[in-house]
Amino acid sequence: MADDPDSTTTLSIGALSTAVGVPVATLRTWERRYNFPTAIRRPSGHRRFSIETVERLQLVRSLIEQGHKASSVVPASIETLTSLIKATQPVSNTAPLTKDWLDPWVQATLDMNSGTLEWLHQEGWSTMGGIRFMKLRLSPFLQEVGKRWRAGELSVAQEHHASSVTVRFLAMRWQTISNVAIGPRAICATLPNERHEIGLHMAAATLALRGWTIRFLGTDTPVDAIASTYDPTIGAIVIASSDAADPKTTRHDLVNLRTLVGPLAEIWIGGGHPKIPIEIAEFLPDLDQLSVRAQRLKGKPLQA
Repeated sequence: MADDPDSTTTLSIGALSTAVGVPVATLRTWERRYNFPTAIRRPSGHRRFSIETVERLQLVRSLIEQGHKASSVVPASIETLTSLIKATQPVSNTAPLTKDWLDPWVQATLDMNSGTLEWLHQEGWSTMGGIRFMKLRLSPFLQEVGKRWRAGELSVAQEHHASSVTVRFLAMRWQTISNVAIGPRAICATLPNERHEIGLHMAAATLALRGWTIRFLGTDTPVDAIASTYDPTIGAIVIASSDAADPKTTRHDLVNLRTLVGPLAEIWIGGGHPKIPIEIAEFLPDLDQLSVRAQRLKGKPLQA
């Protein structure tokens, strides 16, 4: 095995297991039987795995869940795995949609086909890059899902299934990257009674792609709980909000948060929101602006 001098670009077997949802014992069995995943031996003697291994193992897991044998898919190349995922896409008997790229996304949602929907996420992320993918593919897809659910064209089960696949995909991505990041730390949360989590995972993924490490508190988090995790080494508190949030309640909660963490803390809010004065929180309306702001703050010394 070759030496790998940079441990920040590789994963331990435990981190790899968490990222792909496959037990460590299973990964070791596959490595022994099929020579994959292949470890890199560092000068210290520790065994590490490249980040690129994650995508291939996610495809392997999806195909095994569809009924393929491990002996057939674990040793296969990523090109072969991708072809197998494509081959499982059902033929649509429904009327054509308005956007060509959106057709398979909606069809996979209608069919509740996890493997196809996961592959579409993976393909988009890999070919477009994470932030462009979330902006140009994932956000329009989620808007389409919401529109069809409101129109009665999607059931609650279908909408929840699509959301769960998206949340799982984004969480795996940002957790994998955050585990090896060495940049500032961010607290990611939503305020009380806000349970829309996809936007929060998109924010976490954006920050991780900019080298931040993520302290993820999740949705519906009490203000005092957010404040209790803050300390001067935190780069920013990132609050995701949706259009369903009550403006007065959001403003009230943000004022309380500012009071608890003090005037020097960076508080960023995105999504649905009231007009918030900059001394309370900084409004970042989209992922591009969050990305730019995160990149700028990386060069700013943290509070003493």
